[in-house]
Amino acid sequence: MKNLTLLKIASLFIFLLSAQSSFGQQCDSYPDYSSSATYVDGDQIHYQGKIWENRYGNNVVPSGGNVDYVDCGLGGANWCFVFTCNSDPCQTSTLLTDDDFESDYGNWIDGGGDSNRVSDFACDNSNKVQLRDDTDTSNITSNPYNLSSYDKITIAFQYYVTSFENNEKWLLEFSSDNGSNWTTIEEYVVDDDFTENVCYDETITILASNQTFNSQNKLRFRCDASKDDDKLYIDDVTVSGINSLAPAASFTSSAFSVYPDQEINFTNNTSGNGNSYSWDFGDGSSSSTLTSPSHQYTTTGTYTVTLTATNSCGSSTATTTIEVTNGPITLFFEDFEDEADGATTGTA
Repeated sequence: MKNLTLLKIASLFIFLLSAQSSFGQQCDSYPDYSSSATYVDGDQIHYQGKIWENRYGNNVVPSGGNVDYVDCGLGGANWCFVFTCNSDPCQTSTLLTDDDFESDYGNWIDGGGDSNRVSDFACDNSNKVQLRDDTDTSNITSNPYNLSSYDKITIAFQYYVTSFENNEKWLLEFSSDNGSNWTTIEEYVVDDDFTENVCYDETITILASNQTFNSQNKLRFRCDASKDDDKLYIDDVTVSGINSLAPAASFTSSAFSVYPDQEINFTNNTSGNGNSYSWDFGDGSSSSTLTSPSHQYTTTGTYTVTLTATNSCGSSTATTTIEVTNGPITLFFEDFEDEADGATTGTA
């Protein structure tokens, strides 16, 4: 028995090392967790940015009492790995906040009387936030996020609704001015977007190109129902900042207005790794694959220079305009060297 125990410990150590070495790899082999699915011993799944092995439905530890597991604060599981799993090799993900509301609100601020942290049957028996009715207090608001350095964010959460009717709804909102103004990101209307008394796992993406990312960003969950019996439950809220690994093409030019045959130097400032480049100078000449080429235009005109940067994650372009004008005209030239012979030459 002692040798068997030592063998189990050694196997556990080797298994944990192998799991740790896979940190940051793709999760393609791990299906996303679903609250409606049933899992058995040995299943491997992807759960809100974390890898869980031998995950059991409804956060319940399997019966029998003889199964080793690691409790990650999100319920019972066997081999619960808290390493962030990068499900997309062309982006980096940074976990900003992860709140399960077991002991407090974490990164969130309750709105008041119509916002409560409760232990309820909804989805499981863990603590969660309950929002009800439609008052100034029917919400939870995040502390500020500084999203300035991210291309997008994801908000993963679980929700459950009871007693909504007649187009009653709830909303996820976003602010870029510390909550003075709010933009609706998603609106969930009963019977159109969800069914009551069903547990949902949701992930919402907000793009920096669609909203203003700065140091005054906030998120808000808000209930828009009609009475105290209308209840929204929110749990396991994870917010992550995402950056793309596709190149962002950028370059500068040594000049923007030149004469024919005057050389222009282009400096490549593209971000991203493993890039290849293609330069189109807009004058019908051969393209260049150099990182930072030079070019001469032979005739006057206005030309568009296009840089296309490509790597395994995608491509992007950047452009600028070059104007080629006639050079200065020589009105008169005199070669004084010839004056010794009494001759004068010149050009007009």
